[in-house]
Amino acid sequence: MISIRKRLLVAVFGVLMFFAVVVAVLTYISAHEEVTEIFDENMKQIAIAISAHENQGPVYESSDKTELKGEEEFLVQIWREQDLEYTSHKNIRFPLQDKDGYLNTDFKGETWRYYKYKKGNEVVQVAQSLDERNETILEIVYKFIVPIFLQLPIMLGLVYFMIGRGLQPLSAISTKVKERGEHNLSQIDAGDAPQEIYPLINALNQFLRRLETSLNIQKQFTADAAHELRTPLTAVKLQLDILERANNEEEKKDAQSKLRAGVERSISLIKNLLVLARLEPETLTAEPECVDLDEIVLEVFENLKPMADAKVLEYYYKNNAKNTKINAQNDKIFTLAEIIIQNAILYNEEKGRIDITLSSDKNEVIFSVADNGVGIPAKERVRVFDRFYRVLGTQKTGSGLGLSIAKNITEQYGGTIAIEDGINGQGCAFIVCFPTA
Repeated sequence: MISIRKRLLVAVFGVLMFFAVVVAVLTYISAHEEVTEIFDENMKQIAIAISAHENQGPVYESSDKTELKGEEEFLVQIWREQDLEYTSHKNIRFPLQDKDGYLNTDFKGETWRYYKYKKGNEVVQVAQSLDERNETILEIVYKFIVPIFLQLPIMLGLVYFMIGRGLQPLSAISTKVKERGEHNLSQIDAGDAPQEIYPLINALNQFLRRLETSLNIQKQFTADAAHELRTPLTAVKLQLDILERANNEEEKKDAQSKLRAGVERSISLIKNLLVLARLEPETLTAEPECVDLDEIVLEVFENLKPMADAKVLEYYYKNNAKNTKINAQNDKIFTLAEIIIQNAILYNEEKGRIDITLSSDKNEVIFSVADNGVGIPAKERVRVFDRFYRVLGTQKTGSGLGLSIAKNITEQYGGTIAIEDGINGQGCAFIVCFPTA
């Protein structure tokens, strides 16, 4: 795994090398243009000066060398009527060129540049090998570029040091997190950390908050489960003891009936506890999707119809909503609808009535379940959503978790749940509102 420092160092080195090469190329191009202009102008001035010389004798003594000694030396020739009258290097037999002015030509396997100046029947020709010029250009470029490349190691060392200094706050935060105990979920203090590190600190703090919430939920769930399971299981044990001591058939039947009720309550409690245990952690991470509330409610309605028929209930469902799409999760909304409709059936009198309806306005889908059963007293309607709370005097078996789960699901998807009077002022009506998708 490559460290941030090494990655930045490689990136900086690459950038520096790129610009060093760019500078070298631009320097070479610029030097080539400038040197070419200087040497061309020198050749021209030499040619004009020699042509203007009134003496007919040699300009200077001719050399016996077969090569020009450097970039400062030129081959100078004077021609009259196609005859070579004078040459500065008699062993360099550079021919008379056809065209006047500046041009390049091949001579002895090399490229030469010349300037031809004609005045009357006299021609002055000044020439020089381009290899000599190029060596001069490279010398100029080296003098500019070599110091830049020599500075690169020093610059990289400074960059390495400065990157280390810049990453110190990140190392400090890493050390703080590493030194924390397993139960320490307090927020990380950003202090004077650089602005670039704040998103990381905020993300860590949000994660710690979610983790703390999740752990608190688990602790609360464990405590509630241990407390609530103790009561029905103790009751089951007592009924078993009574059953063992029963002296006649009537006592046995009574004990068996109470034992069955205790087991059913335990099963219901465990089922709801499992739903709650699965539901609460998912509220932190679950992503909603577009679901059709009408399809879900209709499925629950059909599933619970035998239960309603068993109590000879008038059991109706009507969809008046124009839009029944909401952002939620299908299984959660199914659980919500099942809890509310099943409660309406369970706590209604025989031959009672249940009206299930869907309606909508511009922004909400409204799911309501109304009955004319025993109802819930007004002062109890707020508390029935608390965990394990049951209305006093209720004879039905239950865990006191159903409506708490329903409220949890509703709020998870931005909805609201309320209790109003039921059919013709009797019983109660549960009103659940969700934002439309």
